[in-house]
Amino acid sequence: MRIITVLLSFYSLAAIADVAFMREVEGSKQIWVAGDDGHNPKAVTTGADWHLYPSFDSSGERIVFVRGDKDNTEIVVKTLATGDERVVAPRGGLKLHPHFSGDGKWVAYSAPQADGRPQIEVKNLVEESTPRVLKEEGACYFPRLSSDGAFVVFQRDRSKDVREIVILDLESNKETVVPSKAVKNMAPAISFDDRLIAFTAFDGKRWDVWAWDRLSGASRRVTEMGTYNFAPTFQRDGAIVFASDRSGHFALYRVNQAIWKMHPSDGENFLAMPGDVYAPSFSGRKEIGLEKLPDIPLPGRSSFGAIRHGEQIYVIGGHQGPEHTYSETSFLDRADILDTRLMTWRTGAPRLSKSHGFTLATYGKFIYAFGGFAYALPEQKFAPRWRSLDVIERYDTVANRWELIGHMPRKRSSYVVGVVDDKAYLIGGWDSTPRFEGDLDGAFHRKIDVFDFETETISEAPFELPDPLRRALSAVVYKGEIFLVGGLGQGGSHFALIDRVTSLNPLTGEFRERARLPFATFAPAAGIVGDSLFVFGGMFKTSEKEYVYVNHLFEMEIPIDLWTHTGRHMRDAKGFAQVVDWEKSLVVLGGHSYAGGNDAPVPTVDRFFLK
Repeated sequence: MRIITVLLSFYSLAAIADVAFMREVEGSKQIWVAGDDGHNPKAVTTGADWHLYPSFDSSGERIVFVRGDKDNTEIVVKTLATGDERVVAPRGGLKLHPHFSGDGKWVAYSAPQADGRPQIEVKNLVEESTPRVLKEEGACYFPRLSSDGAFVVFQRDRSKDVREIVILDLESNKETVVPSKAVKNMAPAISFDDRLIAFTAFDGKRWDVWAWDRLSGASRRVTEMGTYNFAPTFQRDGAIVFASDRSGHFALYRVNQAIWKMHPSDGENFLAMPGDVYAPSFSGRKEIGLEKLPDIPLPGRSSFGAIRHGEQIYVIGGHQGPEHTYSETSFLDRADILDTRLMTWRTGAPRLSKSHGFTLATYGKFIYAFGGFAYALPEQKFAPRWRSLDVIERYDTVANRWELIGHMPRKRSSYVVGVVDDKAYLIGGWDSTPRFEGDLDGAFHRKIDVFDFETETISEAPFELPDPLRRALSAVVYKGEIFLVGGLGQGGSHFALIDRVTSLNPLTGEFRERARLPFATFAPAAGIVGDSLFVFGGMFKTSEKEYVYVNHLFEMEIPIDLWTHTGRHMRDAKGFAQVVDWEKSLVVLGGHSYAGGNDAPVPTVDRFFLK
């Protein structure tokens, strides 16, 4: 077995820390951290107190852990770079098993109640509110929060011999018990993308790690050695790391996802030290920076046009109010402008057309808006009361003035624009204008229109969008190619989610299918940094009739066509946000969210960058 020795390092704890774990040796119980390969371990706690069950936040900047003795413990959050500590649950009985939500807003832990039963408490770290207590039958341990704190996975002991893994939606209180043939199931973990649940199960002879897929419902045994395999957790690439005593004391072992999805495995040595090493927890990519910028002036909005022109970021039009409600007042024409030098917002001239579902392009001193989704004209025959536009409107950034300069060959909304050289390519989308009463299908577009900035004329491209036709997609431009990301396919329900990433070379008309998204999704935000395509949020399907917005941050390394979860999460779970580039970073603006039981756009603005 590989024994990793403790190396002195001039790096800060925050710089080296990718995995946190507890180590017990000669009666001392302390929290340690190490790199994501298990190298360079370093203690972060000392003293006679017990220090147990660490959990990283996804940034790798903080850990939450248990501190105390065999009778009384507290839950502590520690900032690694400064050493600052914050007690989030004071001593009083055995409080155990804390865990951060991926966005860092929430922490959950097990705590004894007045009747002596351990129950799960969920605390909002931002609002400092009283913890919510989940009142369950039996004793509850090992809570694991989803990335946005919307649901919690935990171990529920109905008796000493019956232990089950429960998923509880914290808004609806809907409960799901993870299927298992074993009667003793414990210590769940949740993957960074919220899809997989790992846990330890006892079949009467041995303890093994299992993994269950929330979407497919499939279960797989991960480990194969007849020993004690405990405390599984996920790395951001889907590998599972767990503690096992197969060598006579507990050490950490790792099973690659590509292996455990095919067959059980003993795993490979990951980290061993004198004594026992237990309860690993991993951070996401620490080199990713996320910071808040000033909110968009109210109202919050989604599906708007956004673009950077010089030092100004423009937010134009959009949708306000609950989703799938299209009153005349839900369509906006307003323009808000963020001065990135002063970090202040001001108001610009409103767009001529109140609409959303359109895209902007910039050339010279002008910003161009094409089409959009708008309220019905009074003379429109059929419901629903909406329509698509064919207008081309131009905004003069110097004169702060809009004017109508032309019309497109077809009405188009919910499309994307890719600008290559001096041309804008309008791809996908639909003409939503109802052709008969109750027409929800509209007409999806195969034809691609090309706007020439030099002549300000528009024509039809000599190539067409291949199947599947799509709308509510995203697009980015990388080295002269336009990447089409996700979207909705045709159908009256408009919930045929697409996992395709298709690139177009507009000079040759060649389309090429790239690595598919990890999940089918629509309305994600997308941007390019270096040679990577980053996708923020979007809507994911969680069951036959259930859909949620997420706060995930996925990365596709374009040269090798590979998708991975960054292990990081936005502060909002949302779709229909917009992304603009700014100083080698991406600014993610607005979008629609269901967080906290709401159904409304959010005004938040976040900057994403690589440190």
